[in-house]
Amino acid sequence: MQQTKKDYFFRVVVAGGGFGGVKAALELAKDPRCAVTLVSDEDTLTYHPLLYATATGASRKISSIPLSRIFAGTNIRVVKDTIVGIDSSRRLIVGRSRQYEYDAVVFGLGVVTNYFDIPGLAKYSWGIKSPEEIRAFRKHLHDELITTKHFDKHYVIVGAGPTGVELAASLKDYLLKVGRWHGLKQHHVNITLVEAAPRVLPRMSEKTSRAAAKRLRELGVHTLLGTTVKGLDDHTLHAGDRTIATETVVWTSGVTNHPFYAYNQDVFRLSERGFVTVNEHLEAAPGVFVVGDNAATKYAGLAQTAISDGAFVAGVIKSRFSGAHLPIYRPKAPFSVVPVGHGWAALERLGFRLTGKSASWIRKIADLIGYHDLLPLGPAIKLWLSERETEEFGCKLCQKNNGSSRVARNT
Repeated sequence: MQQTKKDYFFRVVVAGGGFGGVKAALELAKDPRCAVTLVSDEDTLTYHPLLYATATGASRKISSIPLSRIFAGTNIRVVKDTIVGIDSSRRLIVGRSRQYEYDAVVFGLGVVTNYFDIPGLAKYSWGIKSPEEIRAFRKHLHDELITTKHFDKHYVIVGAGPTGVELAASLKDYLLKVGRWHGLKQHHVNITLVEAAPRVLPRMSEKTSRAAAKRLRELGVHTLLGTTVKGLDDHTLHAGDRTIATETVVWTSGVTNHPFYAYNQDVFRLSERGFVTVNEHLEAAPGVFVVGDNAATKYAGLAQTAISDGAFVAGVIKSRFSGAHLPIYRPKAPFSVVPVGHGWAALERLGFRLTGKSASWIRKIADLIGYHDLLPLGPAIKLWLSERETEEFGCKLCQKNNGSSRVARNT
């Protein structure tokens, strides 16, 4: 009997172009029996561990990698579309542009910013969770200096988790460079880090937290701990019993699951925190897999976890296609490495801790490994070396808009 195309190929749709989805697609593409379609509403993968660096002057290319570059030389079909629904009974993924048939589907749509309904935050704060947000933020810094000819009274970062700490530790040096570009002679910059918890890096050990807090003080960063943000307007942040005059508040504190899952609760069962409950194969329903930040699993929310999830799910799909025994998901404890200024980092894993220059070098190697998880070794090394590059962002663009950066903050 003549075999059809479906007999030869197992159709896999990957919904989302983040770490988990991209890794799953790359691993599945190694099996010639799998026909892989990756659907993303972006042309690039956002390399989140280095967004703080791009926000403070590093090259944009280190945190925004074209999907076409990642999938060069593979048979992966990449479609730019937004996923809006799923019909699991008919095995269809619904996009805004078209529908996609699947034998298995991998969801890794990422998370969205959560402002906790705090008045003014969505309108007046800045973000650094995407290349678009970073572009707007950096433009704002230049526009402010062009317009006012002096630094803001306070640059405030809300959230002393890894992103907030990384940004706070790097922002002063970048602002001084921006000031020099615009001819400012002023050298004093006020950086304030606000955190509702009683210490910085609250998910790491108390010893590591104390070391990071000391490092921040040495870098001139002022911390307000145990302080909850109550509101933000055009010129003032209200935090605890304080009011802080500022035109620049960066919100790094909260995220929540992608709303797609809540809209499709006939397929996805959500945990109390709104993340997707999965089985021992990372399945939310038969043939429907959820990876990375979207899954209610231990260590979710980290790039290493998403990459590991993507590789695991690819193995499950290939095993199921072959009729082999299915592997069981066992979360792997990742390294947590947080840079706190140039040449210094805090590292932890399973009780082991390290701070200082050695941890900083480990973080650099971790970035190389992260790139190599997505790219062949040669291109990964080339991109890794680009971390040393800096770029001047858009002084001419800022001047064209004559200081009108208020039109776009968080997106």
